[in-house]
Amino acid sequence: AVLPIFSSKWLMPRLGEFQSRHPEILIHLQSRTGAIEKSFQGVDACIAVGDGHWPHLVGHHLISTQGIIIGAPDLLARRPLRRVADLRQHQLLEANTPTSGWRDCLLDNGLDPRIARAGSRFEYTAHLIQAVINGSGLGLVTDLFVQEELRNGVLTAASLPGFRLPAKHYHLLYPPENAASSALQAFVAWVRETAARPG
Repeated sequence: AVLPIFSSKWLMPRLGEFQSRHPEILIHLQSRTGAIEKSFQGVDACIAVGDGHWPHLVGHHLISTQGIIIGAPDLLARRPLRRVADLRQHQLLEANTPTSGWRDCLLDNGLDPRIARAGSRFEYTAHLIQAVINGSGLGLVTDLFVQEELRNGVLTAASLPGFRLPAKHYHLLYPPENAASSALQAFVAWVRETAARPG
């Protein structure tokens, strides 16, 4: 099981390598939202985001990412972000994720969340990203998931001096009783090796 955006942006583009290396192993991938590590019904393992503290699970850290503020280039050209007060000019769009959103980010910076103009909420981060591309507001996302859009110029990363943005840490998790599975251990070895590569 894996969060949909992590699956589409990171895991799926790399999974062909695992299947070439282990053609005898079939991967059945489930996309789940929310705190996916709380239920292993029907799955052998999951890739979840968190602080690494899952005392009843076997865990392997894979990737740490950094939060960024994204906006459509024309929107930020018309209403640039130069200081925190400029956030009031924008609707702040959110995805339904189990980790830090705009409210937590503002609180972490010692700011009252009421300064923000709450915008639309989306079930999936991919929908949030598309709404930001369309100019509907600003998004707070993980840098890993918008590299292509930033390169293509359909999104711009906004910089606010002194404004701290949340880091996210992705882990592969599974119950200890699943550790004996040779297929799972092959996947664990491959995904850790792949995550350790630069880029």
